[in-house]
Amino acid sequence: MHPQFERFNGYDSKGDYVWLNAENLVRSLYQDWNVDDNAQDTIYVVKGGTIDKQEHILGYTSNNNSSKIIVPRYFYMAILYRHSTPMTGDNWNAIALWIPHTEGDTTSGKDIAIKYAISIDELEEKTNIDFFHNLPDDIEENVEQNYNPTSWNWR
Repeated sequence: MHPQFERFNGYDSKGDYVWLNAENLVRSLYQDWNVDDNAQDTIYVVKGGTIDKQEHILGYTSNNNSSKIIVPRYFYMAILYRHSTPMTGDNWNAIALWIPHTEGDTTSGKDIAIKYAISIDELEEKTNIDFFHNLPDDIEENVEQNYNPTSWNWR
């Protein structure tokens, strides 16, 4: 858990804010899958905030014990989707979201993916985390390099 601006991950009379909208967007992905083709669909989502590089830290706060808590400058999601049918086998796709931790951004729906989507490779470079290292190398290399924000079932 990381401290977040209320107008980053919440809602008020001015609208829903970007991180809440991104989480809702990812939740909506699964609703249309696994409907008609006897498929087995799986989605893996890794979420976090940036805390390892000084340029990725927005600041610090303190709790009751006077210890400093990092406030991330960016929040991210790494999303891996497996669609498997008896006829076609496994098909894999991945995409990442890299969202600046700001107040008042009401970007929602497909616009989140268009505005904030990057490849998993780019996210790994920014965070120094190897997200899907347990995949077979050929699948990992393909899904981490290639992404298309408009090919996902964003609502």
